Amino acid sequence: LPASIATLPKCDETTEITMLTTVHAEYEFGNDELSGDVVNDAAEERNRVVEDLLNVKLNYVVKPGHWADKDSFCNLISTSVMAGDGAYDIVNGVMVCVMPTITDGLYMNIYDVPNINIENDWWVDGLDTQASIAGKLFAVTGDAQLSLYKDQACMYFNRRILNENNLDDPYALVRSGDWTLDNMTSMALTAAKDLNGDGSLTPEDDLLGYIAQLTVNRSLQEGFGLSLFTDDKNGNISFTGVTEKYADAYAKMWSFFVGNPATYIYNEHEPINAMFMSGRALFNTNFLSATDNFRDMADDFGIVPMPKYDKAQNRYHTRIGTSTSMFFIPKTVSDAGTVGAVCEALSYYGMADVVPTWYEIALKEKYTRDEDTKEMVDLIRSSASIAFDCVFSQNIRTSVRI
Repeated sequence: LPASIATLPKCDETTEITMLTTVHAEYEFGNDELSGDVVNDAAEERNRVVEDLLNVKLNYVVKPGHWADKDSFCNLISTSVMAGDGAYDIVNGVMVCVMPTITDGLYMNIYDVPNINIENDWWVDGLDTQASIAGKLFAVTGDAQLSLYKDQACMYFNRRILNENNLDDPYALVRSGDWTLDNMTSMALTAAKDLNGDGSLTPEDDLLGYIAQLTVNRSLQEGFGLSLFTDDKNGNISFTGVTEKYADAYAKMWSFFVGNPATYIYNEHEPINAMFMSGRALFNTNFLSATDNFRDMADDFGIVPMPKYDKAQNRYHTRIGTSTSMFFIPKTVSDAGTVGAVCEALSYYGMADVVPTWYEIALKEKYTRDEDTKEMVDLIRSSASIAFDCVFSQNIRTSVRI
């Protein structure tokens, strides 16, 4: 046990800690009982270990809190803080939904919360530069939040469609560094087929080259390593605007998506997932968590990281989803030290037990279908990073999205 965890303060008397979390991320902290599901049970065991370690009782208030319900979820926080009732010790909120409220003066500066050390391996890298403003950090994410991994972007491909068109193996392209935007779009255009012979391509009746849900599709931008902001590594973020590479990438994406019937971008996940599962698309940009949906798919599928912009790009980049959960600490908490210890312990034991259970047992063994995909999953994970314009996308509202 690391010294920083072994030395966390234990409460003299059992202390109740209440976390407000979302229906969307309820799986991150189990369902209060062992169910036989390996991930749920790992989360439950983690919770019990933390309770014993710190002499606390963890209580969870679960409310709708994704995009459609963000206002009502955030109102729960602000109402509680303004009333000073201490209803919630920790808020586990969706990044894109709760980050806009940091300007309302509701939360503690994480740097002032005892027992949270973002330098530890169980917190995501880059919080100090990519998630802080003017030297203040109001939210953290790490291995307590399984959504940090489940909501990482990747690209799925249909193996049958690939083989029928004698297309290059995406795995080989990834390994050689040739998995690029140009190669991906060329393959997608080749694969598109007018199945019903009516002379047109439609998502309802035909086979398309590329499909994605609108928000996840923006992950291509991060895959190219593009941002409108520059980090000087000293805590200073500056707006750099649209570079020549950014403009070139935008132009290529515009020609690929706009007015091109071989591609289909839709605002909802379900129709996109159903279309890919039915074998009517070569490529699908999606979250890693979509493997839950695709495990019963008749056609074999593979998973690769988001393509690079070009071969000169030095590495692949994985976008952490804006739907990732983050811890926020209301400024009305009565015992910030215990709250910080709980967050730290949940993240450490998440790293030690919950995340490996999902990756090694659920994702790699239950859902993926070949050794190549397991290799790609490791690459996707190791390529992931948090980005300023992703964390603060709704605060900025000036970020240009492809």
